[in-house]
Amino acid sequence: MAENTQESAFIAPENLISRSEELDRFASLLPLEEFGVYATRIINLWGEKQVGKSTFLMALRESSFMERKKIVWISPKYETSIDNPQEFISACSQEVRFPNNPQRGVSLAQRLEDAQKGKVDPILSDDSLLITRSSIATKKQPYVNAAAAASVGRTSFLKEDMDVSVGFGNNRAGNQAEAFLDALPLQSMGTDLIVLHLSDPTTVSGSVREWFRNYVVPAATKGPYRRNLVVIVESSEPFYLQDPEESWGEWDEFVVDFELHPASIESVISFAHRENLSQEDSRFVFVRSLGYPAAAVQAIDRLKSDYRDVSCRDTAEAIISRLTEDEKAKLAICSLPDTIHTEEFDAIVGPANSRETIHWLTSISDIPLQVMEEGESYSLPDEFRLKAISSISESSEFRSAESRWLPYARLLRNAPNLSDRSKLYYVAGLKWIDGDRYKDLFEERAEDISNFIEANGNLFAKRKKYAHTSKRIQSDLLATAKNLRHRGVEVTKPRVEFIWRQRQESLGERIEDLEKSLKLVQERLQDLQTRYSQVSILLKRFQANGTPVPSTPAKGLEKGKNGIYMSLLISFFFIAAIYGTSQEPPLNVIGFLGAFASIVVSLFLIPGWQLQRAAKESVKRSMVKNSPEYLRKENADLIQQIQENESAYDELRREITIAKKELYFEYV
Repeated sequence: MAENTQESAFIAPENLISRSEELDRFASLLPLEEFGVYATRIINLWGEKQVGKSTFLMALRESSFMERKKIVWISPKYETSIDNPQEFISACSQEVRFPNNPQRGVSLAQRLEDAQKGKVDPILSDDSLLITRSSIATKKQPYVNAAAAASVGRTSFLKEDMDVSVGFGNNRAGNQAEAFLDALPLQSMGTDLIVLHLSDPTTVSGSVREWFRNYVVPAATKGPYRRNLVVIVESSEPFYLQDPEESWGEWDEFVVDFELHPASIESVISFAHRENLSQEDSRFVFVRSLGYPAAAVQAIDRLKSDYRDVSCRDTAEAIISRLTEDEKAKLAICSLPDTIHTEEFDAIVGPANSRETIHWLTSISDIPLQVMEEGESYSLPDEFRLKAISSISESSEFRSAESRWLPYARLLRNAPNLSDRSKLYYVAGLKWIDGDRYKDLFEERAEDISNFIEANGNLFAKRKKYAHTSKRIQSDLLATAKNLRHRGVEVTKPRVEFIWRQRQESLGERIEDLEKSLKLVQERLQDLQTRYSQVSILLKRFQANGTPVPSTPAKGLEKGKNGIYMSLLISFFFIAAIYGTSQEPPLNVIGFLGAFASIVVSLFLIPGWQLQRAAKESVKRSMVKNSPEYLRKENADLIQQIQENESAYDELRREITIAKKELYFEYV
């Protein structure tokens, strides 16, 4: 019963292409049944430009499914960009919808408008406890919002000794984050989910993203300001290929990707039928639009206009009437692309068939074929193409060509330049391209590919030295390159696979060796720390017993030569004294002065000699195992070894992390 209800909720409005199946799958991602700690927090809706992401979400928001669920939908509305938290909160207040209760949506919008000022009325706040004025706390008044209090496990009365602070957070950013969340309703107050829809995240400045990541996310995850908030982001790439600056902090673990593809041929034809187009015209709408909603609307408007080329249609009918069934299928195939590029036509008609097919096409008399770029490309009028495609009822050859044409046509839409596509084919089938190995990967094409990737950021996601082909074009690019049997998939891809296997083995062996070394260092570190603890205990015992533990003498002090110098000076003293007593004046004065000088110098050397002597004795005692000096020296050595091993341990872990990150960037 519930399943039938769910299916009936996503009937497309008359002015939208039906995407009920995709809407069902997307709605299943919303954590409506149970919003726990590990619930989805970010839904990354990604796809090509003009694939209809905003329209898709509008259909979800306006569906009867939303009317039955209690979901608040907030879409920040802005004219240029959002540069600070206050602007963000204000932009949110401009577009608040609550399909289940429109009047409450208006009330929530007003609360958000008030919250941008960083102030919340404690009487209205769902978290009244946190901002209750001290006078209320003193009087032990009951909570204004008892249901909100109960939802976070509070009693019905304030505690008498509670320390209540007026205001929010520890700083302005924290204040604004808490004010924003406080303006949003609690789940216990009748709200299943709060959806924050960011249609263009690039308009939100880096500082606002940082504020949301560092203040809103932690506060909304746990604590009194926790909210069942889910952010739906429209983007052009899956989350793992997005710029690291677009991180959601601790919510990165709760991101879910949802790719929105162009609408199916059945959906487009059904939509065109609702616009009162014939079966022939409806089928051609898909050929013109490839399933992109805006292009489909333009194609329908053009087909409904009064300026259709009747003479071209008559010419097509006359030519088709002369063709066999096989030739009709061949003409219909030639009518699929807007422009026939001779260099790539094999992607549609099959390998080595383009020359013969184009020769046949150009030989048809009276065909309104426009030749461009000196025969490098051709095109047919839309009316002619429409008639040619609708002239066949069923053809396996046409169906096969149509399946090859569709990825090629979508690739053309994303990379309209032929020169760009010729380079893209060389990276078809590759994942991450290592900027340090262009020469190994692409050989003589290395410089061209390197320059191309550097100049076309819209076609590649980049991570430092690595580049990854955009997921928007990756599958279509690979399919087209295979259909062309291009050198990129025939030669380059196998070579890259071989290089990657070698690199995987090399990195695997390196990680294994590093982990072995890490284990040895860890064991050595544990042994050192154990011995250090033992030595520390022994030293403490000496101190407890009253045995002094000498401090470490200065390095090299025991090698001092003050004792030798003093011995020489004393010898000189006796020689000078004897000389002075044996001589007559004035020569005896010289001897006495020399003796006096030696005594003075010796006195200056005595302190140093004493220190050196103590150091030498300390060194001798340090050779005696378990003596205080021995333990003190061992303690100092252990500290140094522990520091060295800790540095080695950190370096090994860093190298292992780097090696594992290298494995993340797979080439194929």
